[in-house]
Amino acid sequence: MHKNHGKNQSHIREINQQLVLELLKEKPLSCKEMADILHLSNTALAKITRELKDFKLIIESQPPEKNEIGRRPIRLEINAKLGHIAIIDMEKFFLKVFDFAGKMQHELTLPTVLVYDIEHLNNCIKLIKDFLKEKKIKNLLSVIVITSGRINTDGSFIYALRYKDASKINLKKMFEDNLNAPVAVKNDVCLALVSEYQNAQAQKPDSVVMLYLDKGAGCAFAWGGNVYEGNRGFAGEIGLIKDNLTGDILDNLISVRALIKLFEEAGHKLSLNQISQGFKTGEEQIVKVVNNFAKRVSKAIIDLLLILDTQIVLINGSIRSLGEGFLEIIRQELSQNQYLKTQVLYSKDENCTINGAFLLAQNLAISNIIKKA
Repeated sequence: MHKNHGKNQSHIREINQQLVLELLKEKPLSCKEMADILHLSNTALAKITRELKDFKLIIESQPPEKNEIGRRPIRLEINAKLGHIAIIDMEKFFLKVFDFAGKMQHELTLPTVLVYDIEHLNNCIKLIKDFLKEKKIKNLLSVIVITSGRINTDGSFIYALRYKDASKINLKKMFEDNLNAPVAVKNDVCLALVSEYQNAQAQKPDSVVMLYLDKGAGCAFAWGGNVYEGNRGFAGEIGLIKDNLTGDILDNLISVRALIKLFEEAGHKLSLNQISQGFKTGEEQIVKVVNNFAKRVSKAIIDLLLILDTQIVLINGSIRSLGEGFLEIIRQELSQNQYLKTQVLYSKDENCTINGAFLLAQNLAISNIIKKA
């Protein structure tokens, strides 16, 4: 009985440490401010913060403003100088290096390729290693690799169009072996939802679907405050699902690429920006094509919602350039189904994928530091 009690106390301490760190990620706070927010005693909060100081995860800071009795209150903040975090985006071809508090320090553009093979990947890794050496970055705390495709939790691929012989590639192992830091490989859409959910100021809804419409069609789900990645890590990869009417996959039906192709089939070669401008100004032919496209998207959303029944659908990706008029068509289509009671909104965070990647990288670093202590 005593043994179980010890485990419970340890688990509670870990949760409270996480809660304190989450608060300090937003802004510096005093112990009293955090104790009030978390409904903990000052003694309990002081013990938690003392442990986090021992890990060097947080430090004291003295803000310039004085309180009502003329003193500068001591606040705590994330230790920005603890080390560096690297985000590698294989879809948008860049490396970004941040300090531990989230300020970007360095950026490197990676070679653009249509399909990655082992040679391309090794070349990217060499460029990254040389760059980190040039910038004298030795204390790399964690790395997140952003990619598309169906990814196992161990960093290997189940399926990915962007990678030649994808089943033989394990990105996590490749980067860990070369960068000597803990690495996680994550789907780009899941990271986008992590950011949106993590940064929500109001009460988090119990259930959310994010539909990401860009070069392809992706999806991510959240239930009960957590993003659900699936048993093997690729939940939400809907682009390969076949439409039962046309027999074509959703990537070819509801992506931005599919929208542009609709205009090409009608004899108009237009960019997404031109389509968006014409739609917003009410050009008849453009409105007609976008309306039909929105109905395609609506059908896909309805199919998802009739299974998942979520409170909110967030639409993300470059499709957002179509504006609120595009959402209104979707809302009207959904309103015709008596079983659906769902809000349809645009995602608020324009840099959601990179922000989600940083949050997970920071958590990975924290977990590793505490485990080693």
